Amino acid sequence: MKNEIQKIWGINFLLTDQKDYLAYLENCLSSENRIILNGVNPYSLSLVKKNPEILDALKQSTIANVDGILLKFALQYLGYKVPVRLDTPSIFEGLMEICVKQKFSIFLLGSKEEELPIIIDNLKNSFKDLNIVGSHNGFFSAEDDHQIIENIKNCSPDIILLGMPSPKKEVFMYKNKDKFLFKASLGVGGVFDIIAGKKKQAPIWVKDLKIEWLYRFVQEPFRLFERYLDMFLYFFKFIWDSRETERKRNS
Repeated sequence: MKNEIQKIWGINFLLTDQKDYLAYLENCLSSENRIILNGVNPYSLSLVKKNPEILDALKQSTIANVDGILLKFALQYLGYKVPVRLDTPSIFEGLMEICVKQKFSIFLLGSKEEELPIIIDNLKNSFKDLNIVGSHNGFFSAEDDHQIIENIKNCSPDIILLGMPSPKKEVFMYKNKDKFLFKASLGVGGVFDIIAGKKKQAPIWVKDLKIEWLYRFVQEPFRLFERYLDMFLYFFKFIWDSRETERKRNS
């Protein structure tokens, strides 16, 4: 596969389609190097102004995917060739299939404690022979990091899945990646909520129209209104401020 990694804002974006992305990922997993995978979307970039640490965390990504049609358009506006928007749930499913085939073990970090057994059961029903060696809820503070780290170390997973919101999942790996052994980590955000049945996954026709963000908003308008407003304002400013840097790159 042609290597299409582009460093944008210091982040290693793999600008390719799902098939080649997963082939590249599987090839990386066969090496001895650790892999940190992050989906980057308008919301995570909109957080940079209030929490600059998230950009440092995203810069540590081995590879990042363009998770959002708005980000795809923005990168194209800045002059990058982005073949597709590659959503994180699709990468998650592909990674689970790789884990079954390669017999990689998994640790789940995220969701509520009472929902984790449901998530584990549903994952094992969807991916036969999936080896889940441990889990911990995502409701903890930085003071609890040591306990979480010890839990992960005791379970010795190959793959760590972080089902927490941004910037918590990115910053957790940024600060603690050198404190335990693993092959790969993937921030999956709200995927755990979908697996637990708390939220509905967007239908195919919604994905085809590239309006998953609107589908989510319709499900939770009151919770998401202020978040979306802030997201659009800060994201567009982030892109606008990037123009001069990108103009110099292209000159």
